[in-house]
Formats: sequence, structure tokens, C-alpha cells
Amino acid sequence: MLKYKSDPLLNMYALTVIPIEQSIFKDELTYFSKNDIPTGSLVEVPIRKKQIKALVIDSTPASRIKSSLKSSDFALKKIHKVVTENWLSPFFLEAIKKTSTTFAVPIGSLLKATTPSIVLKDSTDHKLEPPQPIPGSENSHDIFALQETYEERISLYRGVVREEFAKHKSVIICTPTAIDAERIFESVSRGIENFAIILHNGLKEQELIDKWYTAANSAHPLLIVTTPLFLSLPKTNIGTFIIEQEGSADYYTLRRPFVDMRVLCEFYAYFSKSKLIFGDTNLRIETIKKAQDKDILTAAPLQYRILPHIETKVIDMHTKIDAGGDEAKNDFVLLGPDALKILDNIAKKNSRGVFLVGRKGLAPITVCSDCNSVVSCLDCKRPLTLHSQKQDNNIYICHSCQMIYKNTDTCSNCGGWRLTTLGIGTETVYSFIKKNYPDLNIFTIDSSITTTKKQVLSTINKFLDTHKSILIGTDMILRYLKTPIPYTGVISLDILFALPDFRMRENILRKLMQLKELTSEKMIIQTRLPKEKTFSYITSGNLADFYRDELTEREHFNYPPFSILIKITREGAGDIVQKDIEKLNQLFTDYFPVSFSGTTSTSKDTITMHTLLKVEKNSWPDDNIVEVLKSLPPRFIISVNPISIL
Repeated sequence: MLKYKSDPLLNMYALTVIPIEQSIFKDELTYFSKNDIPTGSLVEVPIRKKQIKALVIDSTPASRIKSSLKSSDFALKKIHKVVTENWLSPFFLEAIKKTSTTFAVPIGSLLKATTPSIVLKDSTDHKLEPPQPIPGSENSHDIFALQETYEERISLYRGVVREEFAKHKSVIICTPTAIDAERIFESVSRGIENFAIILHNGLKEQELIDKWYTAANSAHPLLIVTTPLFLSLPKTNIGTFIIEQEGSADYYTLRRPFVDMRVLCEFYAYFSKSKLIFGDTNLRIETIKKAQDKDILTAAPLQYRILPHIETKVIDMHTKIDAGGDEAKNDFVLLGPDALKILDNIAKKNSRGVFLVGRKGLAPITVCSDCNSVVSCLDCKRPLTLHSQKQDNNIYICHSCQMIYKNTDTCSNCGGWRLTTLGIGTETVYSFIKKNYPDLNIFTIDSSITTTKKQVLSTINKFLDTHKSILIGTDMILRYLKTPIPYTGVISLDILFALPDFRMRENILRKLMQLKELTSEKMIIQTRLPKEKTFSYITSGNLADFYRDELTEREHFNYPPFSILIKITREGAGDIVQKDIEKLNQLFTDYFPVSFSGTTSTSKDTITMHTLLKVEKNSWPDDNIVEVLKSLPPRFIISVNPISIL
């Protein structure tokens, strides 16, 4: 009797998977499996003699593609094992694919950036229930803008949760940081604590794992407050997504893959046909433009006059006022009469105050008055910042490469003795108050003094528990301080206006609005730029003028939201970087690339260069550009619509 060899492809499946690993830049790989594994399942596959976790995005009977498999010049390997099924919802997977194309980043690295490592590591020991059908009618995908104070937004969010719970649907509130998540969770979850879950990387490992699987497997609708890292939570009954503090730059990742997580959340809402709300005290320019063009709806009439009852005063520091109230000589004054009055009130009333300073240290920059040279780092050539030490010996620190230099009295360029410190730093303000107001309790927050989140929170708690206290710091304060303070003051932010970034005025306005929202009685702004319009927007509380002026200027220069910017960065040895940038520009000749030097080199032997592309908004993502960007080697850093072009 003749014996026939059985076809090895019979009863086999070809699985297309995406490796969840930052170092693997190939998006899709194919493996064999004896079983038909559902899309969205987590498996382990052999790559480079290692077992790597990967996500199944397609399962096809091998018999259907037998001819192509047999003609391939490589042999397919079998998957190692199935870790867990139903790892991702199909809606989130589609959102990941769309985001990957929009930002020209590998899908695998994007999955890694949106999946907490502790959950990924622990995935073998837990089971995810199959996704349940959503009861009731189909979701409707509408996008809303909400520009209101924090308290008003909380009130609206609570109403949204009640409505969605009545429809047996869940609500996800995404916040930029864990601090923001904790704050809003406490407010919105009140009364529904048994059906509210918070997810952020500040939780203990076991608590985080328990919350993750409880949220994933719960059949009851939930309020889920989360940071972007946990958006991959497999949930299919989401009725509304809320992007809280949607203007925060913290939504843009600080390391590869460079992605705006607000966009991922927007795509997630689109594919799941859920409602989406952009909420903030002052929305991004891009969101306001969409609302004006009727591309999105408004959850409530947009409020352009925010906190008009908070007394806000701009102080012209060009003019010094003497004790008699008359103008004096135009000498440098660190704290004007209004700032001193705040300190007096804090002392008399056992009150509290916050002073915001643009830079840390004693002085952000030191200049030679003879040759105009800036005292700079010998390695990376960045300006050095003067700092004080406990031994009363000042030192210079480079905040780019962290090199430390002894204080010097002479210019390294010309040998001159006339070194002049410019700008105001946190330590300058601290020294002044300590000398002139010895009875006040002074606290300082900046990245040189409070180097960890724990130290920052400890300092803030001590400040809030202490009467007759003043908190001095950079804008780190705004990220962590959430309790209203009677008196606030901007000692100096003028140096920020010198940075040539098209988003700078919007960023400064946001800092000022955050400080104003923290103020319960009075806010002052010291400046040598009293005619700068940004300050008038704050004092009047009229954001409509700001948005109108900013949109007019951006349209004139064709900046977002009227275009898409793509920044490609290359850092390394000077001659190699130059050649790479020249080759890069040749690839994008049809898009008129603009190249310029960067300011972030960390060594005297390296330089940084950027190439900037402007693409028509309606033509993005452009398949040709995306293909080229994804083909670039890892030494090129790609940022689509970056938070800064510097």
C-alpha cells in the first residue's frame, strides 16, 4: 500500500505578531501555531535566541497561504507559548496601528510604551475574561471641548459618569501625571468608590496588578482614572474618554517612541465609537481651532474669562519706587514693593505664599563686561549657572552635562575681572528673603535641591503644614502643588521670552494660568517686559484675545495647527552628523527641509542638528514620508509635532 506524507501545513496557522520590545524595530513577524489564537492575545516567540513577548494581530490557516510560505527564503518558527488571550481590546490595537503611522514609530515600541512592565511580566499568572458585549445601543463618537476652571470641570465629569453608568458603560479619565490622577480620582469617585479604580506607576506592584485585572474583568461599569501608560487596559464597554489637562506637555513622551498620547487616546475613542472630552482651564491652540471650525463640539460654552475675581497685577521692574513713593534711579531691584508687601502680609497674618522663578541657582548666566563672553561649560559649551554651597563658596554647574566648576573671578576668554551675573534664580530669591525676613519659614523646590518626587512632595507637605511660610521654586511647583495659596508671585519669567520657539507664549500663558488658579487672594507678576501681551491676557482674564492673536501669527508662519511639523534630530561627531543631515535632506528635497544646529549636545566632541519639515495638515500622514522615516536608522530621532523645535 502506498503511503502519502501528510502535508505539514494542514491544521496549522500562520500568526502575524508584533514584538513588544523597544530594541526590535521590525513591526511584524510571522510564526506557526497548531491552534487558532485570537487576535489581541499575548504570546512568547523566539527572537535572537531569546523568548520575547509579542501580540497576535492576525491568525490565518496556513493552507490558505501555502504557496507563499513554500516559496519564502526562510523557515517559519513555532511560537513558544500562549501567555494569555484577550490581552488587548481590538479598538486599542487599531488605535496603536493608527498612532504608529501618525508618528512614524514602530508598533512594538509603542505597545511597550503603553503597557506597564510589571503587568507584562506578571501576565502569565492571570487570566483575562473574554470581552463582554456592550448592552444597549451602539456608542456614538463625538468629540467635545471643555474650557472651564478645575472645580467646574469636576462637576461636569461627575455628571458624565452618572450618565454612562446608567447606560452600563465605563468612563476613562486620562491625566498627564500620577499627581493629577490622585487629585481628580478623589474628587470624581466620591460616592462610587466601589466602582472606581485608579492606575498609575506610583502604586505598589501588587496593588497595581490587582487593580489592573479587577478593572479588566469587571462586568460592572467603572470609573477608571489613569495615566497614559495604562491605556492598554483591555476594556470594551467604554462610553466616554476624558483627556484632563489636555494642554499639558506631559502627554508627549520624553523618550522613544516620541508620541503625543492625547492622539492615541483620540484614536482609541474613534475606533471604540466612544465620546471624547478635551478638558482644561486653557485649552491648546489646536483644540480651540477645531472648536472654532466646528470640527468638534463644546461640552459647555467655552469660558474665555477665567478667574476674573483674583486680583492680578503686573509690576514694571524698569522703575524703582523709593520709600516716598516717587520714581528713583533705574537700578536693579530683586523684589519690588508689591512683592515685599506680600512677604509682610505672610508674616503678619501667619499666612503662606508662593514665588515662581524662571531658573534655578543664584544666576542663570554670567557675562564678561569687557569682551561680552558668556561663562560656559568647557565640554558642552552651554552657559553655566551659579550656585551657592553650605560653606558659602559659590560654584558653577552645567545643567546640560552636570559638570561642576569652581567659582572664578576672571574671564577665561580675555582675563578680565568684570564678570556680571544676569537673571534671577531660586537661590537669589531665597538668600534675599532669608536675610531680610528671618522670621519667615522658607522652602525651595527646583531640580537641583529636590531631585526626587518624594523630596518634592515632602517639601510641599511641610510648606502646607507651616504658617508664615514662603515656597520658592521653578515651574516644578505647578506640577505638584494643588492646594490654593493666598498669595502668589512671579519674580521673573522674562528669560523664557527669549527662546525662539513658536509655542513659547502658549507655554508661558499656561504656567501663569496654573499659578493664578492656585491663588486665592492676590497674584503679582514682576517683569521688565510690561508691554508683553501675554501678561495683559492674564490680568484681564480674557483668553479670547490670546487665542485670536496666536492663531493669526501661526497662520502667517504656517505653524500648527495650520501644518504638521516633523523634527528629525541627529547627534554625534561633527563631520559625521553633517554628512548624515545632508543625505537626509536629499531624501526630503521635495518637502523643502530646513536644517539648523541644536543646543542639547552633551560633550565638546559632539554636535546636535535638526532637520525640520512642514507638511500640509490635510495630507498627513503622508505614506511616502512615513515610509522614509520608518526606514531611518535608530541614530535619527523623529518627533512629529514636537513640543519644542529647539
